[in-house]
Amino acid sequence: MKFLGCLAITSYFIAINILEEDQELPSPVHLIRISQCRCTEADLFRMEGIVCQKLYHDFGAVTPLTLLQLYHGICTMTGTMDGVLEKKNLSPAEHLEQTIAKLEACLCRSAFTKFTAPVLAMSLLMCELDVFDAQGSNPELCSTLNTLKVASQINEQHLVECRNKLEEFLMQYSSPVSRRPTSRFVWVLSSRTARQLRPSMQWAMDLPTILEDGYGSSGSSEEDISSEEDSPRSETDTISSDDDEVFPTEKKSALCLRCHIQRTRQKFCPIQQQCCNTCGQLPQQAGA
Repeated sequence: MKFLGCLAITSYFIAINILEEDQELPSPVHLIRISQCRCTEADLFRMEGIVCQKLYHDFGAVTPLTLLQLYHGICTMTGTMDGVLEKKNLSPAEHLEQTIAKLEACLCRSAFTKFTAPVLAMSLLMCELDVFDAQGSNPELCSTLNTLKVASQINEQHLVECRNKLEEFLMQYSSPVSRRPTSRFVWVLSSRTARQLRPSMQWAMDLPTILEDGYGSSGSSEEDISSEEDSPRSETDTISSDDDEVFPTEKKSALCLRCHIQRTRQKFCPIQQQCCNTCGQLPQQAGA
């Protein structure tokens, strides 16, 4: 169970590297930080090797989703699904989205993992068409599906077995008692988990570098800079920048008379009413 988070992040990392090659992708360290999966960069790369080995490095493999989109697109282009879409009052895109949502629910059941991708995709599409077109048969649609079955080399016995299980599952899925999702699966966090995760604290901020030794290209002369460094600061002096509220400057306290004389051999402290960093006494108390 402890490796499920690492497996999920690794799968996401592999997917974005394959599908979004031209985009600016997050680094593994950044991805681990914002996901809070409590794994290291080495764990992510080790899990990546395991996943690639299990998939035989074939990331372009045909999945049930690929074939479902292909079958649905062919039936839509040939016009054999027009009657089904009119009865349901759905556009081809909306009908495909609902079918994909049911496919996602099917893939969460271990009973459907033993069927091949063509069998599962064709069985689901046939079940959807039979539900929508129960009043009468459509010869053109049946002919198109038979052509697709022959082209995909689908075993009829496996198709019937998968279809029977799908019909039983879809009855539960479509029942009012079932709490099926109306859209794609979404991970909903409870307020307690959200407080523990605090995702806003895990974002990697790309802030500009703060210059400490110079003023950049401000155009000020060396005399102005030296005069500012030599002049003493008061208690209310702060660095004037846009980030004053975010990064408050720490007030420098003066040395007391005793410590000041030991260091600089002077007889008085230039700034009064401040605690000494060395002995913690006020200048007036130390000099008294």
